[in-house]
Amino acid sequence: MHRTRTAALLTTGALVAVPLALVTTGAAQADTDRSGALAGGGRYELSVDRDDDRRATFEVSVGVDDVRPGSRYTFVVRQDGKRFVRQTVTADDEGDVDIERLRPDTAGRDRFVLVVTDVSSGARSKAVIVR
Repeated sequence: MHRTRTAALLTTGALVAVPLALVTTGAAQADTDRSGALAGGGRYELSVDRDDDRRATFEVSVGVDDVRPGSRYTFVVRQDGKRFVRQTVTADDEGDVDIERLRPDTAGRDRFVLVVTDVSSGARSKAVIVR
């Protein structure tokens, strides 16, 4: 009887461990964000998320928040050294700017680099994400 109980406990433990392993694996694919303070006030953000609707695709979001309405920022975003965004944008009435792009998941690790430049002051901020 002791052997039967031990085998049953080991089997139950294995059934519990499998879902926990799946949850842990899912966390490794979680969204990745980098943010920081801009020199003239406000904050920048770079976010790289798996696109739920398209396999092997990233949704890349960049932006600034809490800046002076009407201020202008230039965004340059690269993936593995290749530029896919170079855009100068004016902050809206709430002092926000948001840009989103879809990018392919390339072979190996992907390196995303954001450089935000305040057009009036020339101050730059940089963020890097490797996935």
